Amino acid sequence: RRPKGCLGVSSSRATADSRAMSKEAIVFVIDVSQSMGVPTPGGDRTRLAEAVEGINLLIQSKMLQSKQHEVGVVLCGTEGTSNELAVAGQYDHITVLAQLDRPSMALTTALETEAVPSEASSDIIDGLVIGVLMLSQRTMNKKYLRSVYLVTAAENRIESVGDMDSIIDQLHKLEASLFVVGINFSMTSARQARGRAVLAAGDASKESVELGDMEIADAPADKDETVKEGNEKMLASVVEAAGKGAVLSGEDLVELFTQLQCRSVRATKNKTVLCIGSQQLDVLVFSRSKRTTAASLKKERKTYYDPADPKSAGVKMDRAYRNPKNPEVEVMSESLVKGYRYGTAYVPISEEHSLAMKIESERATLTLVNFTRRTAIQHRHFLGETKCVIPAEDSARSWEGLGEDLS
Repeated sequence: RRPKGCLGVSSSRATADSRAMSKEAIVFVIDVSQSMGVPTPGGDRTRLAEAVEGINLLIQSKMLQSKQHEVGVVLCGTEGTSNELAVAGQYDHITVLAQLDRPSMALTTALETEAVPSEASSDIIDGLVIGVLMLSQRTMNKKYLRSVYLVTAAENRIESVGDMDSIIDQLHKLEASLFVVGINFSMTSARQARGRAVLAAGDASKESVELGDMEIADAPADKDETVKEGNEKMLASVVEAAGKGAVLSGEDLVELFTQLQCRSVRATKNKTVLCIGSQQLDVLVFSRSKRTTAASLKKERKTYYDPADPKSAGVKMDRAYRNPKNPEVEVMSESLVKGYRYGTAYVPISEEHSLAMKIESERATLTLVNFTRRTAIQHRHFLGETKCVIPAEDSARSWEGLGEDLS
């Protein structure tokens, strides 16, 4: 039905150590067919509306965690078709809403307006092919933590069974995790608990726990088995074959994605001097832990968003200085001078005087004042940021001499 190898852009395997990666690349493949427009039990919203809310919460959390994370969105079952594989009737009704890029609030707004239930239908495996292809083209041979989230009710018949092997093979090459978010899946409570455990671990590279009670997709089907039940088995077996990921419950989507994860801290070593008595030793100081607060989101226009340009909704500040006595005239920056407030007036300071008032910074040093017993230090002193001090490589001999003096 389609040429082989449509997923592959490189045959080399990503070998970077995932623990050293700080950037995440996440692709959402969202089913927007008519089955997702069914109201949720006991609620006035549709399955798709609740799923979009959970996805938007995850996007916002990634924006808060780091500026390096990237998000892409593929919609399956749209009225129109917009993807690079749509040729000669293939991959119809699949729309790439956003290519992999740094997320913005404009993307969450576009999800709310564009991800609506449609009467058109498409094969969710076709959407998964496009999502994995997007991930491969953007991140192959680069240092990323890669994840694909397939959000579906799985009520439409899956025809593209032959693409399963190429999808699994490409996920292995990318070392990517596959999460199937099942809407109204007939999952056991044990399977749901395992899915929560993998996602809550906060490590997209973590391999999923054993999926022992999941049926294999090619096992003989019962005569009374519905299309949905057969699709669930198939998707569960794909997750198992991928080796990383889990099957998650759609009902817990909002709760799972609201769990913000800690930001990773990269250790930057700064060279300084440690003074012990009359000895001065070169040392390296770096932060072991760092206190952090939630960052504020950027302001963006809600009324306009171009999916082809993620920065189209950005807002820029235009600052102008004007004379209070003549507001019509703009004062250029070259005509501005610094000043200090003194009572109700400002005292202007020239650039020469401003430079003369600066205090020359001295090299930071650490001084060992005294030794004490561990029991004499209150526990509250260990709260907050923690810094480590290690000898500099070029001062090893000085430290050896210090050890002899102290002994």
